[in-house]
Amino acid sequence: MSLTPSEQRLLDSLDRGEAPVNQLVQLVESKNLKEELLRAVNSAEHSFSRRVEQVRHAIALLGQKRVHQFLSEHFIRIDSGSTGPVPKPKFTETETADQSKASDARLS
Repeated sequence: MSLTPSEQRLLDSLDRGEAPVNQLVQLVESKNLKEELLRAVNSAEHSFSRRVEQVRHAIALLGQKRVHQFLSEHFIRIDSGSTGPVPKPKFTETETADQSKASDARLS
């Protein structure tokens, strides 16, 4: 699965922290990565106070840096022919707590 030039530009803008969320949602959904992304963000490792069910919310919780990491690892895995799962984005305990609080505030 290769990236189109516009998808590559989106990843490049994501690397700079400038990617529009709507376009990220479309990319995740067009590449059938919704379930993998939601599974990663809802894992016990992250312990968010609420279950994440929307790609937009997952992107907000993870942040563009971690979404870039997730997508990059996915596309590298595809290009290398690996069939294993995409590694889950890693958080430190501080990042997880801070992001969970921010998410709760946005959802309230």
